[in-house]
Parts: sequence; structure tokens; C-alpha cells
Amino acid sequence: DVFFYTAPTQIAQEDFLFPIAGVVAFQFLTMHWVEVRRWQDWKTPNSVNKDPIFDYSLGKHEVGYPGGVFDPLGVEKKGEEALQ
Repeated sequence: DVFFYTAPTQIAQEDFLFPIAGVVAFQFLTMHWVEVRRWQDWKTPNSVNKDPIFDYSLGKHEVGYPGGVFDPLGVEKKGEEALQ
């Protein structure tokens, strides 16, 4: 049996497709890029609506909490007063 707290010491590096350090570095860099773009849009609304890679752009939108599918508890409908 392999327990979750000893599993990292029992897994061989050859079992992975990519080196763990490379996966962590890629994750860090891509999340950093996404969060910087999100911060830029919050700082200057609608400044990063055009996708830099694909030919896709968003319409005018309110910056902030996305709501919809990302709001399973219905926080968006309750309003700020109910949350305070």
C-alpha cells in the first residue's frame, strides 16, 4: 500500500512524462501571465479584451467577479449588502 504522505518518496522520476521542476515552472509562468493580464484589466477596464494569440475579443464588460457558472452559491444575486 502507498499512503498519500509517503507517495512522493515512492514514485520514480521515470514514471513521469515531464520533469516535475519543468511542470512547476510552466505552471508558475502561465499563471503569472494570466494574473498579470487580469490585474491589467482591473486597473484599466477593457484594456486587454483582445486575445493576443487567437482572433477573439470580448465585448464591453464589468470588471470583477465573473458570476454565472463560477457562482454556484448565488453570491452575485445577493448583492454586497447581504454579504456584509
